[in-house]
Amino acid sequence: MNTDYTPKELEEAIRAFKSSISKCEKVQTKLKEGSPQKKWVARQLEAFYVAVCCSRGRRAESGEE
Repeated sequence: MNTDYTPKELEEAIRAFKSSISKCEKVQTKLKEGSPQKKWVARQLEAFYVAVCCSRGRRAESGEE
């Protein structure tokens, strides 16, 4: 697995994660409370939030923040 990403690649990843976050947040409001689907979307959101934080950290390490 490649762990050396360019700042441009990290920025694109962050953009994609933010897009997915937006879509999940929109669909989450339409799901029934306590449903497996709502729980799954909530877990996906948490994963995307973590991914954005990690990507920003990597970008900051590379001096691009």
